Amino acid sequence: MALNYLQFFKQQSYWPSGKALGGSSVFSASVYERGYLRGFDEWAAQGARGWSAREVFPYFLKLEDNLDLDILANGFHSVGGPVHAQRPGYCSEIKESLFEVARQMGYRVGDSNGPQQT
Repeated sequence: MALNYLQFFKQQSYWPSGKALGGSSVFSASVYERGYLRGFDEWAAQGARGWSAREVFPYFLKLEDNLDLDILANGFHSVGGPVHAQRPGYCSEIKESLFEVARQMGYRVGDSNGPQQT
């Protein structure tokens, strides 16, 4: 697979890198990923009052400013918060092929912050 980087806007490609202890792993490849909702319920069951999924979920919504119209309407996202979330502008040619193989193997592919978290 050959990539033509001249196809990018202004012939530039965005490649963020971490300049901190831990390198680029400090920002998890710029992926916006919430905590696992079932994990919050487990905390609450162990006595962490105020930490159930039902109680923390509104704060996830207040935090988010999701610019991805394809998933915004599913009830698990919102707009207006301080954290901007959207899909990257560039999509690898191989990404959809990898997702299709994952689907064929029985994996769910989609919104990891949506109604069916892994």
